[in-house]
Amino acid sequence: MSPIDPPSPADIATQLAFFARDGQTLLKPERVALLEHIQHSGSISAAARAIPMSYKAAWDAIDAMNNLAPQTLVERVAGGQRGGGSRLTDYGARIVARYRAIERMQRQLIDLIAMDDPQMLGDLPGLGLLFGLRTTARNLFSGRVARVAAGAVSSEVVIDIGAQDRLVAIVGRQDVEALRLVPGAAVLALVQATQVMLALAEAGLRTSARNRLDGTVLCIGPGAVNAEVQIALAGGKRLTAMMTMESLQALGLEPGQPCTAWIKASSIVLAAIG
Repeated sequence: MSPIDPPSPADIATQLAFFARDGQTLLKPERVALLEHIQHSGSISAAARAIPMSYKAAWDAIDAMNNLAPQTLVERVAGGQRGGGSRLTDYGARIVARYRAIERMQRQLIDLIAMDDPQMLGDLPGLGLLFGLRTTARNLFSGRVARVAAGAVSSEVVIDIGAQDRLVAIVGRQDVEALRLVPGAAVLALVQATQVMLALAEAGLRTSARNRLDGTVLCIGPGAVNAEVQIALAGGKRLTAMMTMESLQALGLEPGQPCTAWIKASSIVLAAIG
């Protein structure tokens, strides 16, 4: 009898389906470790030092995970003797537990394969047992297809990203079929920060861009030429925009100020999940 108790196919399928359903194949070991340190310390800065990573990198990772998850993973805690901090939500704690469960299953499978056919270990990455996705897009949102309007050459795909926010993307008809973009399908929406246009909320701007997202300026990272502006959307999602310092000064954007983000439908890239 094998000394390892192998997971059943049903167990493996259940765990992997959970992560595919919620887009959590984008979780990386470093990000999971960050969540665990936040869970133990209640502090993002302390968790970042423990990894180690910069405070900004920690916040960028948290924003990305909160955007991808259907529920918030990390939330701020205001007040108290320490002046507040951060903590994992119940959903965030379950995500971490599920991730570690999959890791244990993968180790069991690798051990079983090693005993049966050691040469097969070299093929594991090709089998997709260790997964991940890297992209230069600063904005990633998980969602589900709400509607597809087919055209002669391209189709309009409406994505529900939660909290009553929706994104409209223009996708070629062949790509709609290849990605199986049908109502209810899980997808990732990717948007470059340079493709996000910002305007003052009270400006009453009219534009041909299909996507309008209202929010509040969370923070601004000024640079020599360009500035990075992070917007807090309703429901806890975050959006990052890149603009010139000249444009930033012309708008007069400041943290806490309401603003509107506009994104062209042609600037949104969709990726299928599962």
